[in-house]
Amino acid sequence: MSSDVIECTTDDRPFNGSLRLTLRNDDGRYSTLPSLVRLGGEIRLGLGYRTSAGVETSDGPAYWIDGIEHRSGGGHSTVVLTAHDAWGIVGSWRARRTYAWAAGERNVFGIMQYICARAGLEFSSVSASPDVSALFPAFTVQPGENALTALRRLLAMLRDVLFVRGEFVYLKDPLASEASVYSYGGDHALRSGRYANAVESNRVQVFGQSIFGEGFDWPTLDQRGDRLTQVLDANLTTATQVENRAEAFLRHAGIDSATGEITIAPNVALEMWDVVDVTDAGAGLVAAKRRVAGICTRYSTVDSPGFGQRITLGGP
Repeated sequence: MSSDVIECTTDDRPFNGSLRLTLRNDDGRYSTLPSLVRLGGEIRLGLGYRTSAGVETSDGPAYWIDGIEHRSGGGHSTVVLTAHDAWGIVGSWRARRTYAWAAGERNVFGIMQYICARAGLEFSSVSASPDVSALFPAFTVQPGENALTALRRLLAMLRDVLFVRGEFVYLKDPLASEASVYSYGGDHALRSGRYANAVESNRVQVFGQSIFGEGFDWPTLDQRGDRLTQVLDANLTTATQVENRAEAFLRHAGIDSATGEITIAPNVALEMWDVVDVTDAGAGLVAAKRRVAGICTRYSTVDSPGFGQRITLGGP
């Protein structure tokens, strides 16, 4: 359908990715839709460029159609498709009965894999923290609970993040030492930038089963004072587990602490949670590392024509 696309907008964020695709229908070519353009049909989006080597595209994200709308008026006719990525599939599956695992029965990776399989999706990892395989929690999915809620409850036990590629859900350990995969503000110019810092929590107390531990973000404690969060989890029975949970909490707090966004000509190979570096002299940034926390891409040949991307940033 590439030659018929007049507008395309994607908005990919943690646990939620969407697509809005507008097709020309001025000659009635989509008055009767092809068999694959149906509710639940899969759309593979391959964005790209025209380069010296010709037309090149990246094997991009997948979306599943959840809305089809024909529009006409003013001498124009279009078809608008709305779709969601694999997170929409995860969120739509609800438990028909109770699923329960006793402590020591299955590790976090195994439970996540089981839940994704119920939703019809593959589950794997590109990297993982030690607790993904070492933690065997007591865990229950109640009737009526959706798979996304269950996965997010499990993820709260880890320092890892989740993202989707096509029909796969992946775990990733977002290490602070991770190297940048791409640079902005040099050869790939910035169109605009906005950067901020916010501290929601810089101290955590973790209460396990007859065990206790704490974690501190000392630089922000010195700057902003004590901002305490307390975590209670009876699945934690060792000092190592408590320490890992405190580290995981502060890791996520660190990613959330540096916020902002940049607008750019699209980087079609970018993925959620990639680490990039940004140089913006006006903001005093020189190769400052940031983590991708959202990708919004817009292509249009009609109202306000253009091809651009807005990247939501988090701490590295």
